[in-house]
Amino acid sequence: RKMAIILTQEEADELLEMLKKCVQKSFSLPKNGERDNLEIQAINDRSKIFIISVSRVNKSVDKVSFTARYKKGDVRLLRLDVSPTWTHRNPEALGGEKIIGTHLHLYREGFDDKYAEPFNVDDPDLYKYFLAFLDKFNVVEKCEIKLQTELEEV
Repeated sequence: RKMAIILTQEEADELLEMLKKCVQKSFSLPKNGERDNLEIQAINDRSKIFIISVSRVNKSVDKVSFTARYKKGDVRLLRLDVSPTWTHRNPEALGGEKIIGTHLHLYREGFDDKYAEPFNVDDPDLYKYFLAFLDKFNVVEKCEIKLQTELEEV
């Protein structure tokens, strides 16, 4: 899918580096088969709004994607694809590297978010990957993050 506006690399880097905060007080990571969004705001410029999407709607249970978009123009700045089996190949002009496993997509001018690098956390689980993604996106004021269990408590 094509992005609505094209940012220079400098503009994208500036947006990535901004210190950000969660707008809402808490966020529940979606259950398998679901997706949800979290609104993020730049701390020093409240006009800069971002959306983090968490998608667990893939056919495979072990796959989840976290995507950080700049709301103005719906520009994907960062995307973390979490799965030990996910495969990605970078564009030839950016080296053509093949990555197997969890990887982080980064905005590159002229290539949108088609460039990625391997990404890992210690003792990986959904919660730790989400926290690492928020850190990478410079969300310094985080909300309470809840994990929804597959079986709801009665």
